[in-house]
Amino acid sequence: METLPGEEGLNILRRLIAYAEKIFQFSGIVVAGVMDLRRQPRIPTSCVVQSVAALFWARMGSLNALELAADSSFFRRWLGHPVCSADGVGRVTALMDGAGLRRGIHHLYDRLKRNKALPDQAGWGVAVLDGHESHASYRRHCPGCLERTIHTGQTERIQYYHRQVTLMLLPAARPGCAGVRFLLDLEPQRAGEDEVATALRLLVRAMGSYPRAFDLVLADALYATAPFFNFLLARGKHVMTVLKDERRNLYQDAAALFASFPPAEGSFRRRNCLWWDLQDLLSWPQVARQDKLGIIPDTEYLPLFRVPDYSASTCFLSGRA
Repeated sequence: METLPGEEGLNILRRLIAYAEKIFQFSGIVVAGVMDLRRQPRIPTSCVVQSVAALFWARMGSLNALELAADSSFFRRWLGHPVCSADGVGRVTALMDGAGLRRGIHHLYDRLKRNKALPDQAGWGVAVLDGHESHASYRRHCPGCLERTIHTGQTERIQYYHRQVTLMLLPAARPGCAGVRFLLDLEPQRAGEDEVATALRLLVRAMGSYPRAFDLVLADALYATAPFFNFLLARGKHVMTVLKDERRNLYQDAAALFASFPPAEGSFRRRNCLWWDLQDLLSWPQVARQDKLGIIPDTEYLPLFRVPDYSASTCFLSGRA
């Protein structure tokens, strides 16, 4: 979606707000359920939440752009209160209660699911798990910041940054519509823990709130660990991760079997691909249900030599019991 200037963009924003109010009761349920930690707030929390929602809907570039639009009659009529400064919006959002935001997201999920707007992918509810860094700084930091040492030439500098693990639902696209990417939840990474530990803490909460939202979890090579697989297998979920470590016995066993079984040819995003489905591999004893493990490598033919490159996109699939 591109930013539309002038009256055309404003009309689309009005229609989007009307749709959100009609279908999701945006102001009455989602916005009203969000609180913050200020003791004597002069600016209502609902005003800040609605302002940030308009910022994203209108594709504004920053909080400063929102502040420049504060004198618009649209905001005065919709918010019933002047838009606060960019610093004020940032300060209030940093103090918002995460539980209220999660309840609002769950309400949106319930309405979308009831309206058949989140169809499964060929009968599978699919979610993707990944870590993201929101920002980094050499000067500004807070008690929740992570630290790392950056080597530049002959000097070392400490960089402060925030990383969180996000869980996003990937439903199929409805006919004539683009696919929806729905953020279910996120969890900040704490000092002294790795990304997988953060992801497990996130999954405990998300699977309690959304027990039937997804059947399959997708993740990158960082999550190809036995504790991660065992956690999801024990809860009746499937998991698919990338397997890149050629030192693993499982990788070596699967690569040796590629020459013994004919692949299935296909294409993906204008690429010629080969797929193998190798099951009952017993080379990962740390996983509780090895009889349910399999390898599905996605190999791309190189354009000149027609040689398959196994290490670039080999995937590991674990099915539930």
